[in-house]
Amino acid sequence: MQSFGLTGKYLSVTILAVVLCLLPQFALSQDNQADLFQEGDLNNTEIIQLGLSNIADIFQSGNQNSVDIAQEGEINLSDIHQTGLAHQAIISQRGKQLVASIQQQNQANLAEIIQTGQGHQAIIEQDGLGNQAFIEQLGDSNFAMSVQHGNNNISYQYQQGVGHTNTITQFGDNQLAIVRQE
Repeated sequence: MQSFGLTGKYLSVTILAVVLCLLPQFALSQDNQADLFQEGDLNNTEIIQLGLSNIADIFQSGNQNSVDIAQEGEINLSDIHQTGLAHQAIISQRGKQLVASIQQQNQANLAEIIQTGQGHQAIIEQDGLGNQAFIEQLGDSNFAMSVQHGNNNISYQYQQGVGHTNTITQFGDNQLAIVRQE
């Protein structure tokens, strides 16, 4: 592990820049950007970017937080903000002009966004303990949002097709919500 001048603070960062060659003469990985801020102990971030003009922006403040981002395609944006302890955030984007945002506060929240296609937007906001939110989008131009304030809430959102919109809002504890649109 590397110390970055913070007494007693250790940061773990893995950023992988991968060049994808579809044809031997064309390299299709350029202008990708990954910005990372970590404060605390034992935070981990892994980023894989394949394609053109993808952006990953990560903020971690606290301890034992984990981020995994995989972007393949063009002009995709991933934004993750974690404050607290033991959060896990996963974003997988494959396509063009996909936007995913995860905001986690408090402790031990899990969020996962999977996007395949073009023009999707997905947002997960979690404030509490032990919440779980999952969004999967296939097709084009779908929007999904999950807001969880409380403890031990679970939400699943699945969209396949074009132009679907849904929002799940959970305030309180121990709630389950499932939305499937095709």
